[in-house]
Amino acid sequence: EGAEKRVRDVLANSPNNLEAIDSLAFTQWRLGKGAEAEDLLQNALAKSPSHIQSSVALARVRLARKDVAGAEQALKEAVASAPKSSFAALALSRLYIVARKLDLAEEFANKAVQLDGSSGLGLVTLAALQAEAGRKDQAEQTYKRLAAIPDKRYKPVHALYLHEIGR
Repeated sequence: EGAEKRVRDVLANSPNNLEAIDSLAFTQWRLGKGAEAEDLLQNALAKSPSHIQSSVALARVRLARKDVAGAEQALKEAVASAPKSSFAALALSRLYIVARKLDLAEEFANKAVQLDGSSGLGLVTLAALQAEAGRKDQAEQTYKRLAAIPDKRYKPVHALYLHEIGR
């Protein structure tokens, strides 16, 4: 309740503060008020249709409410409004993984990596999808790219993959 009050105070002074709206929506969602969270996020997107964080948050709320089609719609709109955003493309890819639409998941993971070749999460997602599809050589190349990025969290992933496939 304290967090909700603080965010509402911020919004009283700055009603167009998208980060505060997103924060309040997250608070509402955590309190089990999914419909209220969705309304807040839709209002945020009405004010700024290209605010990707609100689109991703809306998709997460809809997914939690078992509305996969609505989540997909929110993320497709995010990708359309921000075609150069690797974050939006990767969010849509990860939704498609949950929905088991792996061809589409790979398409958008690939788009995310094309937009940001140093995205560790994008590369690991793409490599895993390639491996799942049986394209081990492509997956290995993607894992090599992943091993070359400066983010130390992903350094051992390529070696683990090689061990997993017996190379």
